[in-house]
Amino acid sequence: MKILKNILSHNFIGLINIIVPLITYPVIIRNLGLDVYGHYAYLIAIYTVISSICEYGFPFSGTRALSQASSNNEKRMVVSRVLFSKITIFFLFVPVSILFFILEKKYTVIEVTLASLIPLSEVFLMTWVYVTFQKVSIAASIISFFRLLAIPFLYFFVSDASEGINYLLIYTLTMLLISLYQFLDCRKRFGIRICLVSVEDIFSTLKSGFKIFIGRWFSFFKDRLILVWIGFFSSDTTLVGVFDILQKVLSLVMSPLYSISVVLFPIYSSKKSTRVSSDGITRMVKKTFAFSFILVFLAICFCFFSWIPLSYFGGNDLIAYQDQLSILIFSMPFLFISSIIGSCYLIANNKENVFNGSILASLLSLVFFLCVATKFDFLNVNSIVIFFLISCFIEMIVRLSPLLGFFSNEKK
Repeated sequence: MKILKNILSHNFIGLINIIVPLITYPVIIRNLGLDVYGHYAYLIAIYTVISSICEYGFPFSGTRALSQASSNNEKRMVVSRVLFSKITIFFLFVPVSILFFILEKKYTVIEVTLASLIPLSEVFLMTWVYVTFQKVSIAASIISFFRLLAIPFLYFFVSDASEGINYLLIYTLTMLLISLYQFLDCRKRFGIRICLVSVEDIFSTLKSGFKIFIGRWFSFFKDRLILVWIGFFSSDTTLVGVFDILQKVLSLVMSPLYSISVVLFPIYSSKKSTRVSSDGITRMVKKTFAFSFILVFLAICFCFFSWIPLSYFGGNDLIAYQDQLSILIFSMPFLFISSIIGSCYLIANNKENVFNGSILASLLSLVFFLCVATKFDFLNVNSIVIFFLISCFIEMIVRLSPLLGFFSNEKK
């Protein structure tokens, strides 16, 4: 019952992540225009990548360590090590990025400073602690409150293209307030007090989570790579804006599905369940594939109505991209299988090498396709969505390979 409650709570976060963009993005995109929106989407993408470095895979490695801690002192040390590890990473990467953007002169000092709040918010984000203690509903409430609170500010202070800086301010401050409130609430609710840790503890924490970090970061970077690539190699900020919106529509559909793997991961990672039985693996695989066939059917149905969300988000400017969105939607089954197999089987059973290898294969294939497209000047929305779909398929195939070996050994 508690597992179901946590999945529903995590789905509630996904629901809020659907409702808020549905309310705000049509206003933001139409008021700012695709060009200005793409200008800020590139900056946000860069600092989101840095934020993923600060995250360092702690939602997995930190959750596993915290779920296995037996005393309050051990739990306090786990959280403290994670926090100071994040702070260390923040000061290694953020100052360099700020200097780079200031010298590039593409963005103002104020814009870059505000964007740097994105990785800072990741430093204090404690959602992984709530997940470990199976209190996802509380984290959902905090995230929902601040995201809903931001809606009227976006309506009043983002009215035309000249107020893009207000959009960036509201976006980053909302993330920071969520993180700071979670940090203070965890201190009070779970009695976790932060203590100073040694440099050796920080290095040990980073080392223990390195394998998971590599896989998580490559996965995250793969999702942002296209935006970063377009923004860096092309001056067409409209293209950045269009693909960012297409990815957001895909994320709106996928977010409830990802919550299943996020909530189930601590169960598979606890001391009593570090290895799932062959029957358990069989059931997990059957249910995963059964649900994936449902996703294929839903994707086919969605193709006939893909113009609706595009029309809602950006009017006639985006309707022209409904075929590209339809192609992107067909990555749903691949993404779902990769998520479940990746977190609930590979990482939970210490098969990080396969997990990382799948993401690296997917990332390298995507980089290869983008290099070819850039070289021969056919970097456009059509080629990009096809490249993304192929990379998702490659990632899924690599992750399934250990299971194929597992079942063949079972038969023998």
